[in-house]
Formats: sequence, C-alpha cells, structure tokens
Amino acid sequence: SSDVCSSDLRDVDVFVVLTEFARKQFVAAGLPAEKLQVKPNFVQDPGERSASPSGSNRVLFVGRLSVEKGVDVLLEAWRLAAPRSMELLVVGDGPLRSPLEAQAPPGVRFAGRLPAGQVRDLMLTSRTLAVPSVWYEGQPMVQLEALAAGLPMVVSNRGGIAETMGTSDAGIKVTPGDPAAWSQALHQLEDDDFIDEASYAARTIYQDRYHPTIALHNLHQTYERATMSTLR
Repeated sequence: SSDVCSSDLRDVDVFVVLTEFARKQFVAAGLPAEKLQVKPNFVQDPGERSASPSGSNRVLFVGRLSVEKGVDVLLEAWRLAAPRSMELLVVGDGPLRSPLEAQAPPGVRFAGRLPAGQVRDLMLTSRTLAVPSVWYEGQPMVQLEALAAGLPMVVSNRGGIAETMGTSDAGIKVTPGDPAAWSQALHQLEDDDFIDEASYAARTIYQDRYHPTIALHNLHQTYERATMSTLR
C-alpha cells in the first residue's frame, strides 16, 4: 500500500525489477514509479548454432511439470494438431509428470530432468522452444537460454513471458490456456523459412538485451542511480 511505501520502504533508493510488465504491476500496487528500474537477467553465450533450426524436427519444453506451466494445454494442442513432421520432447519433472505422460499423444517423449549442459545442447539443436505457462512468469531463464541459442519460441502471450521474447519476429505469441490456438501455432512451426528467420531474430534479441556485457552495463547504471539517490 502507499502507507507502507511512505514508511517502511522510504529509505530504499532503487527497486530492481526484471521486466517493464513487472514495473507496471509494482507501480499499480503502490511503489513509487521513480524508484523502479528495469534490469533483465542474462545468460552466458553458448556460441553460434552449427545448423539451422529448420533442420531439426524437435519441439522442446523445459521446465517443472506443474499446473501453472501449462504442459497439459500443450499436450492437448499436440493431440489436435497431430503434426507428423515434428516431435515434442518434454524435459523436466514435477508432480504432474505421471498423469501427463500417461495422457501424452503420439509424437511426445518425456526425458525427465537432464543436466544443464545437455539441455543447452538440446537448445542448440532443436527447432523450437514451447513456453505454455498459464500464469505470470517473472522472466524464465529458459527463455533467455533459448534466445542465446537462436532457438525460436512459441510462448503464452502473457506478462513477462511475452515481453522477454521481444518482437513476434522471434517466434509466436499464443493465447494462454487455449489448446486450439496452440494447435494453430504448432502448424505454423512446420514452416522452415519462418523458423530460420525467427532463429536469427532470437539471437539478435539476445545479443542486444541479454548478453553478459549488456547486463554488466545495466548493473553499473543501477548502482550509479542508487548512489546518486543516496547522495541527494
């Protein structure tokens, strides 16, 4: 509330948030807009892809298998689309793994939890990453890793997820929780030219916004802003 901001939080010089979406939510909740600064996360550069994503038929999901991640929506969309030219690889574990695996349609494999290095290699050799979350995410690291790998994405058009992907040139934004809309998006992923163009856009977004050198510059700016506020 505003009362809390004016008392308990009055000595805070800068609040750091991951996305512009989050900044707006905190302002709406009563935090002072002038004290909120957006500083995204970052990931290390895995290097350039050795092959274009259109050469792969693998759609990748990486994350916790729980209700908020929307994997059930993705599986229903896969059932509706029945794409013959692609496979869906589900990487991760969680409370819903058993029922999801039991209801999985043809063309879907569950790999369980994998080491970070193996997930990175999958991103560098897959066609697309799916992020079907039905809740507001902060800024999923898996998205940043996909951008770094030049991996196109199909994501829920919601909050920090949509903002992190940037422009739709890097993939497709889909209504969250809507299997029919996700089914249509899966068909679009079969377009090789679209996939390769989205890969280039994804890698460009990473280099412009989520590369470590950019993150270091943003962090310096944040500290400078906090220091100047303290000196005033």
